[in-house]
Amino acid sequence: MDFNLSEEQALLRDSAARYLRDKYPFDPRGGLRGWAEPSGDKADWQVLAELGWLGLSVPQAQGGYGLGFVEDALVLEEFGRALAPAPFLGSAVLCTPLLRNAAASLHQQALVQGLVQGSTRFALAHLEPEVAGCATRARCLADGWELQGRKLLALAAPQADVLLITASDPDAAGATSLFAVPATVPGVHMRPYRLVDGQWAADVVLESVRIGAQECLAGPLQASALLEEALDHACLGAVAEMLGCMEAVLEISAQHLKTRVQFGKPLGAFQALQHRMAEMFLEVQETRSILYHGLSGLSLSAHERKRRASAAKAYAGSAARFVGQQGIQMHGGLGVTEEVAVGHYYRHIVALERLFGDSAAHVARFAAGYEEAA
Repeated sequence: MDFNLSEEQALLRDSAARYLRDKYPFDPRGGLRGWAEPSGDKADWQVLAELGWLGLSVPQAQGGYGLGFVEDALVLEEFGRALAPAPFLGSAVLCTPLLRNAAASLHQQALVQGLVQGSTRFALAHLEPEVAGCATRARCLADGWELQGRKLLALAAPQADVLLITASDPDAAGATSLFAVPATVPGVHMRPYRLVDGQWAADVVLESVRIGAQECLAGPLQASALLEEALDHACLGAVAEMLGCMEAVLEISAQHLKTRVQFGKPLGAFQALQHRMAEMFLEVQETRSILYHGLSGLSLSAHERKRRASAAKAYAGSAARFVGQQGIQMHGGLGVTEEVAVGHYYRHIVALERLFGDSAAHVARFAAGYEEAA
C-alpha cells in the first residue's frame, strides 16, 4: 500500500498550513484560544468554503469536490498544528456524513449546499444526561414534528445555524431518528460554554419545538447507522488534529532544547533529554501509522471501520497526552504559562482525547468488537 501523498493532496496540505499559520499566529497575550464570542466569525467560515475545505468529502453530484476523508484529515492535521479556533471538526467533519447520506430530498440537497457554500453552519446535538437510550422525544404531528428533551456537550453549537438532533419516536418503538432544527426556532435554548482548550460547546434544551415534516433527515431504519459512521469519522478527525498538535509540540520542544542553556551548554546536549525527544518522536510516528490504519478502514465493513477507529482513538489519546506532558516538562515552569504555546497544545489534546469517547471507552469498544466477531 502506497502511503505517499498525491500531488493534489500535498498541495492541499501545504496551502492549509500556510493559510492557517498566517491567519492564526500564536498570541501569548490572547489567553485561551478560540473566538471571543460564542457565535464566532461567519466571515472566517465563508473563507473556508471559498478554499473548498467544507466540500472536500461531499460528492460532486451534491455540489462538493468528490474527494475522501483523507483530504479532511490532512486539513485537520494542520488545524491542530496551528491551534486554529474555527470549528471545522465539530461542524463540517462531524456533520458532513450525516447530511450527505441522509434521505434524498430537496431539503436535504439545500442543506448540503448550505454546508458546502458556507452559508449554513451545523452542529450535532446527540449526547444526553441519561446513560442508556435516547430520552429526547419526537412526536409526529399532522404537519410536522414536536421535539422535547435536553442535549449535552453539543460541539460548535453556539456557532451553528442548524442543529442536527437525535430523538426517539414512540410510534417506532423508541427507535432514533435524525432531525435538522434551525437554531433560532422557538423553544430551542442554549447554554454556551468553553471547553478546557477554549473552543465552544453548549447544552441544548428543547421545549415543545415544532418543525416541518421535511426536517426529518433520517428515520429509525437509517439514523443509527448514519450516526455511527459520522462518529467514527469524527474520532479519526480528532486523531488527525491531535497528530498536528503532537508534531507542533515536538518541533517547539526541539527548538527549546537548542536555545535554552543550562550549566553552560544547551539543554539538547544532555543525553537524557535526547532520549525523551526520541520517545516523543516515536509516539508521533506511531500515531500517524494508526491514523492511516483507521483511514484505510473507512471503506470496509461497519464492524471493521468501528474497530479501526476505536484502535486509533484509544492509542492516539494516550500517545498525545504523553507527548504534550513531555513537552511541558521540557520547558519546566514556563510550560504551564499562557505565554508559551506548548501548554495551549496540551489543553487542546486533553479536550480532543475526551471528545467522542476517551481512550478507555474506545479500548472497551475495541474489545467488544472482538467478542462480537468471536
